[in-house]
Amino acid sequence: MVPIAHRYRRALVAAVAVLVAALAALALVPHASEARADPRMSVRLDPGTSPVPAGDHVTYNGFIQCSIPGDCQAVTVTFTPPPGASGKGVVSQPHPPGVTGVTSDDDGTVTVTYSSVASGQSSQLTVSWPTEDYWTPPGGQRAEMSATATNGDGTPSADDAVVEVTAEPNPAIRKEGPSRARPGETITYKVTATNDPRNANRPRGNLALENAVLTDVLPEGVDLVDATPAGYTYDAATRTVTWPVDTEPDRPGDQLAQVKSYPYGVVHEIRVKVRDDVADGTTLTDTASVTGDPFGPGTGKVTESDTADTVVGSGGGEVSGTLDKSVDPPLAANGQRVSYVLRFANTGTDAADARLSDALPAGFDPQTLRLSTPSGGAYGGDWSVIVTRRDGSTETITPSGQTIDLSDLSGLVSVRVDVPRLPAGSDLVVQISGHADGSEVPGGSGDIDNCARLGLTGASGTAEEESCAGFHIEPEVSQPELSKSTEPAPVGPGGGHTWTVTLTNDRYRTGSSPLRPRFVDLVPRQLAYVKGSWTLADSQPAYCPAGDRFTETVTDGPAIPGGRTRVELTAEPGAEIPADDSACVYTFRTTVEPGVASGTYGGSPGDADYAGNRAGLYDAERPINTRTPDRHDIDGDGDTGENVAEATDDFAVAESSALFVTKEVKGDEDDAFKGSAEVPGKEDEVGRSTVGGTVEYRTVLGNMGNTALTNVVAYDLLPAPGTTGVTSGRYGDDVTSEWRPRLTGPIDASSAPVTLTYSEQADPCRPEMDNTPDDSAPFQCDGRPDPSFAPAGQVTDWSRIRSVRFDFGGHVFSAGERYTLRWPMDVPERGPDGPFEGGERTWNKIAIAGDRRRPDGTTRRLLATEAPWVVDEVSPTPPPSPSPSPSPSPSESPSPSPSPSDSPSPSPSPSDSPSPSPSPSDSPSPSPSPSDSASPPPSPSDSPSPSPSDSASPPPSPSDSPSPSPSPSPSETTPTPPLPDTGSGGVWMASGIAAALLAAGTLLAAIAHRRREARDEL
Repeated sequence: MVPIAHRYRRALVAAVAVLVAALAALALVPHASEARADPRMSVRLDPGTSPVPAGDHVTYNGFIQCSIPGDCQAVTVTFTPPPGASGKGVVSQPHPPGVTGVTSDDDGTVTVTYSSVASGQSSQLTVSWPTEDYWTPPGGQRAEMSATATNGDGTPSADDAVVEVTAEPNPAIRKEGPSRARPGETITYKVTATNDPRNANRPRGNLALENAVLTDVLPEGVDLVDATPAGYTYDAATRTVTWPVDTEPDRPGDQLAQVKSYPYGVVHEIRVKVRDDVADGTTLTDTASVTGDPFGPGTGKVTESDTADTVVGSGGGEVSGTLDKSVDPPLAANGQRVSYVLRFANTGTDAADARLSDALPAGFDPQTLRLSTPSGGAYGGDWSVIVTRRDGSTETITPSGQTIDLSDLSGLVSVRVDVPRLPAGSDLVVQISGHADGSEVPGGSGDIDNCARLGLTGASGTAEEESCAGFHIEPEVSQPELSKSTEPAPVGPGGGHTWTVTLTNDRYRTGSSPLRPRFVDLVPRQLAYVKGSWTLADSQPAYCPAGDRFTETVTDGPAIPGGRTRVELTAEPGAEIPADDSACVYTFRTTVEPGVASGTYGGSPGDADYAGNRAGLYDAERPINTRTPDRHDIDGDGDTGENVAEATDDFAVAESSALFVTKEVKGDEDDAFKGSAEVPGKEDEVGRSTVGGTVEYRTVLGNMGNTALTNVVAYDLLPAPGTTGVTSGRYGDDVTSEWRPRLTGPIDASSAPVTLTYSEQADPCRPEMDNTPDDSAPFQCDGRPDPSFAPAGQVTDWSRIRSVRFDFGGHVFSAGERYTLRWPMDVPERGPDGPFEGGERTWNKIAIAGDRRRPDGTTRRLLATEAPWVVDEVSPTPPPSPSPSPSPSPSESPSPSPSPSDSPSPSPSPSDSPSPSPSPSDSPSPSPSPSDSASPPPSPSDSPSPSPSDSASPPPSPSDSPSPSPSPSPSETTPTPPLPDTGSGGVWMASGIAAALLAAGTLLAAIAHRRREARDEL
């Protein structure tokens, strides 16, 4: 006996180990209220638009797929920002179903929480971060994503993605100097360095210069006198003047970025003296350069240079000059401030006495006169002013500063500015400011014109120049400005943009008229205006008209360019914004239309085909001064010459990859299709059919996102007892169908570009529906669809069809493209276990899968999505009319009551479900069975395991309508079958544990049997 025990010791130990492990696992099977750990939740992070210019948002698309039966519960998704993020992250709206919270931290981290992510479905989140123009270096910006679920295994699923950012500096330098000079003369060079945006209309993709230095190499033949501003160094050996350049004092180091205020650049001046021994005809070339390192690591230096040439001559020079006169504003209200600006220069080779004369017109009351250099600085030479009054008297004024007060000098008709010995190459600016006076103009309105003259007198002669300018005066003129903006973060279809609009009147405090605003917005066709959303922002001044004091008019039609919607908001009479730099901020909302393609909508605002949002501001009752003609006819009145305050802004639409499938049911007693009774609160969405009647199904398949989809395929597992879910996420959900309707013919595809094939398999191979990370679903079949699917022409018996495949092949679904298909099915005369009593239900299931098509033509697989199941119910058959016979007919007898041993669940007929005898080798067969009654034995997932009483019952008839005698009808008190249990997460685990226990027990029994045989042999 010892050898026998030793012979089976290892097998016995293994069997005991299996039993112990199985019992331990069984103890860990959770109750329905507990979370169950399962690793089947994965994430993917893809770059959105790439590359993007600095200053735009970097956008990423995050996908979460759930294959945990019972849904992925309490999911937490964390996005870690890329290093170049300059602010908080934003999750595009609308948020996907299940999102309960979004938190954006100051460090850029974004946390999204879900109550759950539905099993067998995916959820997409689009997250973006701002980047800063000039200060986000070019290169890859890597973001990270991780997710956990409370019923997962605790290990975060993680992925990352890179968006490329483009940026480069745009330095420029301008060198100015006199064209001619005399030996011994002191001349001035002017240097202006900038780093302006390449596209002023859409400043993006720019980069600052670090370690910025401005240098000026003086020509031979001159000596440095001085330079401004201070802080320069001078190397006499190389004749080089050097300044550090720093436009960003709040940042460490020296940087050159955009200068957004006057003089809109870094301006330096160098004064030099031409040496007495420089020969006539010598050209002095001065070279200025700006040099720096592009912001960010690993970049080489950038240098831009410019030169100025000055020809030296000692005699026989020439006298010449220039004069340019302008006026601001060109349209003024009575009493509004008006300024004339006169720019004059000595362009000759000799110093000359300059005399600038301006006759002051009626309708203009002068107040001040100011003389300055072009950069606004004080002129270092002598100058004086001679004024002439209406009575012919004159007065000479010697200024003590840059400005002379003329307001106390009444009756002035002209002014003259004298500048003796104005050096060759020098230029100056005279500004005469005053008020428009309508009382001096017939009717209070009209054109005011006047001219100025410049006389230059030098050693070699004289020169004269003249320039004129005019403005128009009206009793009332407002001076509006408009700005508008929205967050640059992308918004998905159905989500909303909030637009901020600032209406400003008389920014420069010129004393214009009040503004009664009339705001007109040309909403792009990709957006829909939310009516009634025009609102005055919080904390606005008391003078701002409330939002409800505006009349809203919305007009759309083919006459509006680009299919836009014109939204007009006009303030009621008396609702005005005063002058003197008064501003009011309003907001309104738009939503993104379904199916709109992702991307940034913009372009050049000056172009007619600008794709962003364009708006204009007018005055509802008076002319406006903006100096901008309404070239795009924003208000649609046909007048493109009127003034308008125009503003534009781009907007971004988020990518949304959304396979779409719905299923509806309509019984022959219904007036309309019903949705799914699975949806909470929609439990009454139940189709109702009569015995022997019909039930009709309708499905809509398509693309409800804004990204092109292809390789779209769907499967419909037609209703029948024992039918599983379509996708791996719902494969193990409880089956509750009690009867099987029959297809009567092919489904009409109508215009849909789809190939329809049919199978007699109830659980066919459908690898596209497998969402498991390791392709482990029972129906995966090595990635090959079931070969039993055949076209309609090969179907010989439509009543045997159990599943349908919808294959759209290489067709590309554009945004919003979808197709509707519908088909009828016959309701049988009897259920599988006898006559219908009413209330019996059957459930239909459909799911869809496909690929997301990228702009470069490549594809990425999307997770299969299963529509909520729909249910049809058999209505009770009305009782027959009473027979006149005194005794009831047999047909009126109540059905026999079931015995206590009868199960509430009807025994399936062979045609409705496979034989209940499972075989260890069962797997979904790739070929159709010859008949329903001859179907091969199912796998355990094909139908519930039969009870012993089921297996002992007599074999049913092959017909789907068996005689009622072997199986009594259910009692009328049988409750309505419950909805499918979508939380059956323990089914697969419990089935596996049961199988392990069975195997271990079988092994132990075999060992015991063999030991008895061995003992008998001894």
